[in-house]
Amino acid sequence: MQEVKHNGITKYIYQRLLAFIGNPYGVAGLMGNLYAESGLRSDNLQNSFEQKLGMTDEEYTDAVTNGTYTKFANDGAGYGLAQWTNSARKQNLLGLSKAMGAAIDSVEMQIIFLILELQNYSLVWNVLTKTSSSYEASDAVLEHYEKPATITDSSRDNRRSFSVQYYQLYGSDEKIAYSNDESVMFAGVLKRGSRGADVRTLQQQLKRLGYAGGTLAVDGAYGEKTGAAVSEFQRDYHLYSDGKAGAVTQYVLRLQERDGSRYTVVIGNLDFTSAMELYHKYKDAIIREGHVDAKNSDFV
Repeated sequence: MQEVKHNGITKYIYQRLLAFIGNPYGVAGLMGNLYAESGLRSDNLQNSFEQKLGMTDEEYTDAVTNGTYTKFANDGAGYGLAQWTNSARKQNLLGLSKAMGAAIDSVEMQIIFLILELQNYSLVWNVLTKTSSSYEASDAVLEHYEKPATITDSSRDNRRSFSVQYYQLYGSDEKIAYSNDESVMFAGVLKRGSRGADVRTLQQQLKRLGYAGGTLAVDGAYGEKTGAAVSEFQRDYHLYSDGKAGAVTQYVLRLQERDGSRYTVVIGNLDFTSAMELYHKYKDAIIREGHVDAKNSDFV
């Protein structure tokens, strides 16, 4: 039996996936498949393309992140935790990295992208969140998310084995579960009728950026004018415009306040705000470079 490798990065990935999925069996089943795809390395370039493109994992990652390599979406190379290959999916991955101000190999960015994708696979998501078997979770991800052209018995068995190992490593460790730091979380979804300090912060941000003519009242009450200002902001930044300030709207608003950059957030036809409302909150302290760096881990 091939043993999975584990370190601080793999433990961190388990913890973040558990915060979204909430079921250790489902997380282990997903991680077993990701390990089979990429070794759980977010900077993993498909091996056959290293020679074809003449670049190492690190060189490819740096070139995509700094914009000197412009064929990322269409080069056919598998990349990242899930070895994304499809051109539309890779374009969306790149778009999210830019929206979040993150490198293309950002572990947190890729986890968020993965969760957003899985939300569109209702059968897989239902299994991941409800199963009591890492085998069942592993098979669901393989058959209905990864969906390779052929599935061999050895491939299925390997992924099941990896999944069981990750459950044994992390699934029974209560110290790993749900360690969210409230001080760095987003507010829940803010919408018409919401009141309080989070609404005041939102209004202050919108007012400083000149929305509602810069005259928006900072009163902590989410009314018609606040909703209209949020809708205008969402349209300006190509977010789903519904006048509700979910996690993505709040995050892009923070980015704009911080550095004045304009980002486009588009992931297929997904209603981005509605998808993120399912999460309510997630921490952003580790999104930027410097907190988690796959290239400096001891995973080889």
